[in-house]
Amino acid sequence: MATWSPQGDRIFFRQGQELMEVPVRSGASPSLGQPRKLFAWEALGRGFDVTPDGRQFVLIEETDPGAAGPQITVVLNWAEEFGGR
Repeated sequence: MATWSPQGDRIFFRQGQELMEVPVRSGASPSLGQPRKLFAWEALGRGFDVTPDGRQFVLIEETDPGAAGPQITVVLNWAEEFGGR
């Protein structure tokens, strides 16, 4: 997963457990700068986003890796239970 900075001048991406940034220059000859490690985070694999001001990151961290995920119940033909068709 990669995401642009709100200013459009950098791309943020994950490389293993590290969050990286690459400066981007636009114009007639667009170019990418050298990737730079911002920080490492054990739970980074779950996802991230950048705040609108581009100064902070929101990280998704799994608090109980052994816990079952949310349960979804699908009810088919539910109208029949209420005398429907």
